[in-house]
Amino acid sequence: MKIGVEACHYYFDGTKTVDTAWLKRHGYDCIDYGRICSTSDELYTMPEEEMIEFLKKEGDEIRKGGIEVWQVHGPWPTDDKTPESCAKKWEDCKRAVKGTAALGSKYLVMHPHMPFGWGGEQDHDAAETANEEFFKKLCAYAEDYGVIICLENMPFTAQRMSRIEKIVEFVKRLDLPNLKICLDTGHCNVFKDDIGDAVRLCGDLLAVLHVHDNDTRCDAHTMPYDGKCNWVGFREALKEIGFDGCLSLECHINKTYSPELDEYMRVGIAKIAAYLADKEL
Repeated sequence: MKIGVEACHYYFDGTKTVDTAWLKRHGYDCIDYGRICSTSDELYTMPEEEMIEFLKKEGDEIRKGGIEVWQVHGPWPTDDKTPESCAKKWEDCKRAVKGTAALGSKYLVMHPHMPFGWGGEQDHDAAETANEEFFKKLCAYAEDYGVIICLENMPFTAQRMSRIEKIVEFVKRLDLPNLKICLDTGHCNVFKDDIGDAVRLCGDLLAVLHVHDNDTRCDAHTMPYDGKCNWVGFREALKEIGFDGCLSLECHINKTYSPELDEYMRVGIAKIAAYLADKEL
């Protein structure tokens, strides 16, 4: 199993350029490329051809440094409540699919569609129907680019499509060749769902991981073992299902340490990832 981390934690100072030598020194194999996540990034305002060319070169440079762009995060946050905002989201998602392919990655992580916004859903069935329509359309579009859409479980207790059991049920029902699952451990933990059981529930539908911890009260994105997730069960479950992808960290990295302590902290976090992945430390 490979280990990875969000690219934003390993940029050269003052840039959005990935420092692959730094990543390799800490033992990482992969990154989660995050720039496509933010629709305020210039990647969404430059001409599309220019964006594609830029990301092709970016992906090539990252691979030359010995790092793989394992996964990409799709547009977030989004406003899914009006026809106009949904049309904007669709255009952004098409660009994200093209950008993922240009980077040389095959996994694009997407959150569930939220037609009733951030609050409670007035109609759970209508929200689920909207998700079916959206993901059928997105997967059909992404298939032409060789991109696999990975639907992520969420920490929103008022949304039916948040919990991992509903995500698994949804993906199985649609049964699309390029629709898989991104399991977010911290989001499971907000519902107090056991993360090892979640891995087993996903089984061979599990393509991508977001690995972090919390105390169940909020989606704090702390490092593993700093909250209440059952990491023993998680590690065992990954072995049981034969997961051979990337254990990708999505935890906050404290940036207030001195340079010397910062290095120790980052190495320690990478060692935790390697241990969870049953990789040589």
